[in-house]
Amino acid sequence: MLDTKFFPEYLFFGFTIASVISLWLPVYRYTWIISYFFALCFGLLSDHFKIIGLLPIAVLAVAAFKTGQDGKKVSIYDLLILLIGAGMILHVFKGFNNWIMIEKYSISDDSLPFTMNFEFDKATLGIFLLAFVISLNKDFFGLKKIVLNVLLFTSILCLILFPISTHFHFAKFDPKFPAISLQWILNNLFIVSVSEEAFFRGFLQAKLSRVFNFRFGSFFALIIASIVFGLYYYPEGAAHVALASFSGLIYGLSFLVSQRIEAAILTHFCVNAIHFFLFTYPALA
Repeated sequence: MLDTKFFPEYLFFGFTIASVISLWLPVYRYTWIISYFFALCFGLLSDHFKIIGLLPIAVLAVAAFKTGQDGKKVSIYDLLILLIGAGMILHVFKGFNNWIMIEKYSISDDSLPFTMNFEFDKATLGIFLLAFVISLNKDFFGLKKIVLNVLLFTSILCLILFPISTHFHFAKFDPKFPAISLQWILNNLFIVSVSEEAFFRGFLQAKLSRVFNFRFGSFFALIIASIVFGLYYYPEGAAHVALASFSGLIYGLSFLVSQRIEAAILTHFCVNAIHFFLFTYPALA
């Protein structure tokens, strides 16, 4: 049951998700802006966003718009996106007081406590990249190839990742349906998976592929983007860096093979969901 004292926060979260979803709707191109504007308003109302945060948002918006207009060229605007994007996913900018949705929650008796934040800065990065830089699949008939791609790469990753995790006692088989499942699904799909794949695959890997404009250059881009993705999880330890880098490699392959960001997003989410519902989450204590 939702706690009514967090009503502005839920609207903040809800309008952000609505902004993400509207990017794929076959309606007026900039409908997402309306939802994003209301998200900003409720962020201010709930004290999880400050006016000073508009500065990096404005720079990101201009850089993303110009990059989208320039098409395949690599420009100074790409460097701006890289710097602002890194700042947003690392939460270095003032003005973003990310909401702690779930704090030190024990999903299983033998699991580490789980804390989940609604990261509005990271969500903002994903929204602007998807709105201006990354092409989206709005064709229903293209969905079949994406689904097959997701099934393939999710299966490959799970068949390798979870046996390793159980062997080294990072996790064990633990099927469950926690009380926090709805919040987790909404946050992990529309905020975490969308934003991380938009930045690391849709932007970084894609741009590096254009920089490495030679034979097998796309694979160099894939490897570098995967390593950077793994290093993003450095605060969680070396083992997590290794597992995340390998996961990033599979997400990147999904994107490389399909050339659709949706494939990478859904592969990322499906792997996370299998972890959440079928294995110890986030890890064994």
